[in-house]
Amino acid sequence: MKADGIVIGGGPAGLAAAVAARKSGVQDILILERDSELGGILNQCIHAGFGLHTFHQELTGPEYAQRYIDAVHERGIPAWTDCMVLDITPDRVLTVTGRAVGLQQIRAQAVVLAMGCRERPRGALNIAGTRPAGIWSAGTAQRMVNMEGYLPGRQVVILGSGDIGLIMARRMTLEGAEVKAVAEVMPYSGGLKRNIVQCLDDFDIPLYLSTTVVEIHGQEHLTGVTLAQVDDKRLPIPGTERYIPCDTLLLSVGLLSENELTRQAGAALDAVTGGPVVDAFNAHIRPSIYRKLSPVAKKLPESAQALTSELDFPAAYQAFLDWCGEDTLWAEWGAQDHGVLAANAAYWKLPAPPVTACIDLQAAFCRTLEIGLGRRIALEQAAEYCGLPLIYEFHNALHDALYAALITAWLTESSLLPTVPRAEAKHKRRRGVKFSRETYPKQPRQKITPLPEREQLLNSRQARIVPCPLCRQPGAVESWYPQGDVYYGVFRCENHGLFPVRMSVVHREDGSWQGRRVVPPLTDPERAAFAAARENEPFHCTREKAKRRRRHRKAK
Repeated sequence: MKADGIVIGGGPAGLAAAVAARKSGVQDILILERDSELGGILNQCIHAGFGLHTFHQELTGPEYAQRYIDAVHERGIPAWTDCMVLDITPDRVLTVTGRAVGLQQIRAQAVVLAMGCRERPRGALNIAGTRPAGIWSAGTAQRMVNMEGYLPGRQVVILGSGDIGLIMARRMTLEGAEVKAVAEVMPYSGGLKRNIVQCLDDFDIPLYLSTTVVEIHGQEHLTGVTLAQVDDKRLPIPGTERYIPCDTLLLSVGLLSENELTRQAGAALDAVTGGPVVDAFNAHIRPSIYRKLSPVAKKLPESAQALTSELDFPAAYQAFLDWCGEDTLWAEWGAQDHGVLAANAAYWKLPAPPVTACIDLQAAFCRTLEIGLGRRIALEQAAEYCGLPLIYEFHNALHDALYAALITAWLTESSLLPTVPRAEAKHKRRRGVKFSRETYPKQPRQKITPLPEREQLLNSRQARIVPCPLCRQPGAVESWYPQGDVYYGVFRCENHGLFPVRMSVVHREDGSWQGRRVVPPLTDPERAAFAAARENEPFHCTREKAKRRRRHRKAK
């Protein structure tokens, strides 16, 4: 038997891949699924929160999966369920077995591996004790409750505070079980903050951080577990043990990629992800602008390879654009990489990168963790928070891109908001500032600490950092526009848009300058006053001045 394309796995990834292949013109496609029905893990995820980004509405897991199942059926794509792939060769010959199809060999022009993952078992944790009944992985318990209609136990302890563990804490409580504790070996929870609130806080379920299970009690059936606190090396601290009676222990301790067929296909595996190594672009560019590297640049990884490289920026830039292709979604950790790439392209008089929108993964990570606008988390801190093994060096372009891509698994769909690239954003600012249409109550005036100089006052952090009148998230004023003794500025809230700021400045008798700042209501007179102030020469704050000087030097 032959086929143009075979998709191994009938979960959401496999279904989406089959639909995309059919849209691209591939006609002979076959989906192989070992379960009795399509949908994969989503069939047991009956909680809401899916589909916001793809379908622009909140769906449960089965509803989300059904959308793709319907798309597969509408296009007439065949799917074999209750079918297992026993073997795959590097030349794409699959050995398949199933009750309905028997034993067959299929040769494919292309194979898509969408096997998903499995949960980490108890054996990988090396927990002391016997092997009684009552120990389940959180995913298995989820399937038993949501699909099979069985309750694993009545008194539950959960090890691991990932999203599945938190959701199962709520699910078991709703089914009448008593969840006595959720233990997490890390000093922070691995789940979303909203799940901690909705699944633990709302049901008064205790969460013990820096705590793990050190012993399991019971012979035929589980009777209890012993918890203990751990140090910074995740080793139990003597004297902190506590016994908790229970009849069920749920393990939510990570996932393992299904890589058996991947290895048989001859694909190399990544040491960080545990999955196959995917396509990546990495090039060392020979420095050609400055005569010598700065001491900081010399300490960067792979500087020696760059100095001896035969590749200059124009050649590497063209190779990179060819590798990206036309239909590419751009994302970066922070909001600077695209601007730096565009500035280098402009220096070499090359066309700007074809980016219409870019996703700031750093800001998305902060939004997911509900961290304020003024704070940013370094890539290394984010990788450690997500529990990624830190085996690669940071401040390496390829390694940083790898870690940033892995962190996207912890992001919510609603946090992935694309932004306009810097060059296009400048063009839009010239047209004028469009403020948010939100209304809010009258804001109190804030006195600014007096300073010796007017410029110091305008540039002070107390004057520049302004809370949003709706959500209190801080934003920064980059420029002040004078109108007599009154200065107008503007700051951005990521949730509610742009807001004007008005600050009156007075010269005190002791020679110092004092300001009084307010976020005025968004009325037509205020908009008119701000528009009149913008006609005057603005005062740019120090950070903005430094940025302009750096851009000017690069342009030369």
